[in-house]
Amino acid sequence: LFVDTCTKNWSGASEWARRLTDKCTQLEQTVGVTEMTLSALGNIATFHLNVADQFPEPLQTERLEKAGTLYKRIAETGRQNNMQRMAVIAESQLSRVLHYLGRYDEADKAFDDAIRNADSQGLAKVAADSRFNHAVMLVEAGRLERAAIAAADAANRYYALGDRASINDAESLHTDIQNRLRNP
Repeated sequence: LFVDTCTKNWSGASEWARRLTDKCTQLEQTVGVTEMTLSALGNIATFHLNVADQFPEPLQTERLEKAGTLYKRIAETGRQNNMQRMAVIAESQLSRVLHYLGRYDEADKAFDDAIRNADSQGLAKVAADSRFNHAVMLVEAGRLERAAIAAADAANRYYALGDRASINDAESLHTDIQNRLRNP
C-alpha cells in the first residue's frame, strides 16, 4: 500500500487498501485491537488523504471524509487501549484532513490539541510537523499574524531536532508570511 501510494499507483493502492481493511477486520475480530491493526488503518487513511486530490469534487471530499473517519477511529481506539502514540499521530493527521476540507476553525483547534498532546507524549517531530502544517492552514484561512507565529515556532522546533530540510521549509514559509504582512 505504501509503495503504491508513494508511486501514485492508485489502482494498486486501492486494491491493497481494500485487502488490508479486510485483514484488519479479521485480525481485530480474532485477537482484538493491536498497534499493528491501528497502524494498518493509519496507512489506509493516509492513502485516502493522499489520493483525494486526484479526484474532482464531490469525490475528493468523500475521500477526505473517509480518511477523517479512519483517523478519528484510530485516535479514539488508541486512547481507549492506552496506545497514546497512535492516538496523537492520528489526531495530527485528522487536523490536516479538517484543513483540506476547509473547516479552518475546527482544524485550528485540532492542530493546537494535537501539538499539545504530541508535546506531552514526547513526540517532538510530530509536534513540529503539526505546527508547520498549522501555519500553512492559518495562511490559507487568512490568519497571517498567527501563521507567522506558528511558522516561527515550527522553525524553532525543527532547530531543536536538527532537521535542516524542515528548518529551511519553515523559515521560507515564515519569510513568505512576513512579506505578505508587510505588503498586503
